[in-house]
Amino acid sequence: MDYNRENVIKEVHKYTNGRGADIIMDMVGEKTATDALDMLAFNGHLVSIVDFPDLTQYQPKSIAPSIHEVALGFVYRTDDEYQKADLGKMAREIGKLAEENKIDPLLEEEILLEDVPETLHKIKKGHVRGKIVARIS
Repeated sequence: MDYNRENVIKEVHKYTNGRGADIIMDMVGEKTATDALDMLAFNGHLVSIVDFPDLTQYQPKSIAPSIHEVALGFVYRTDDEYQKADLGKMAREIGKLAEENKIDPLLEEEILLEDVPETLHKIKKGHVRGKIVARIS
């Protein structure tokens, strides 16, 4: 879905016959995590990588969401060797998928290093669909 041309919330409900999604992984920020609450099915799971949703916008006891924080790098601040090993396992599995070209990073554009400041402004304004890679020569 192209969030610039479509109402993602309506499209998710249309696609799920009004039920909503069981799991949503938000990797953008507070606004999109907050919007995700309107797309969840009852007892749905919201996995937040960047920011938590603004729960003041949530009607209590309406969908009973389960909100999960993912803070992968912070496992190294603990003494939990099991969690560190699990993170390593995930990294190896993702690396294997990348090696097999089974991950589509939605690369939108490749830019030169000197174009980074201008491109960051585009990203901040929400005018980017996929990933942008800066080439450093």
